[in-house]
Amino acid sequence: MELDFEAEPVLVEYERLPPLHERKVPALEWAARHQQLDEDRPFLGLEAKCSPDYLIRVTTPAGKTLLVGDACLASPLHHGGSGDKLGAKPYTVERYRRTVGWASGGEVIRCHPLGGFALFPPPSEAWHEFTTLPGASDCLLLCPSPEGDAEASRRFEMLLDAVVPRLNVEVDT
Repeated sequence: MELDFEAEPVLVEYERLPPLHERKVPALEWAARHQQLDEDRPFLGLEAKCSPDYLIRVTTPAGKTLLVGDACLASPLHHGGSGDKLGAKPYTVERYRRTVGWASGGEVIRCHPLGGFALFPPPSEAWHEFTTLPGASDCLLLCPSPEGDAEASRRFEMLLDAVVPRLNVEVDT
């Protein structure tokens, strides 16, 4: 398992990207084969504003999985306050989940459909209305306290078990 903080994916070079009828593969796959990538951080993004706080790469004998996450330091009253939740982190994470890929061994590993998470300040109950946002309801909220948090550990373990079922992870609380 590799954690990349502020990974800054390389933007697909759209000026070099052939039209779909000439390339016959998705843009991320084409870019993985034709663009120079950082060997230590081999990430590609489809949008100019594509900078998740966290990318987690998991490699097991069963295959590779990518997870994406973002963090927020604001309180629930200030983050998506005024009823406008479109700028809320779960929506940001969902956009990253759809537009970021990990180039590895000539292929692109896309984020798992359940592989998005947002880190918020504790307590988790304060963020309840952010758990079922339309279009971003598959983003897991993690609200760990600085002194260890059994619930945050349980949620993270559940996330890993959902996206990499053969891992059988036990997170130390």
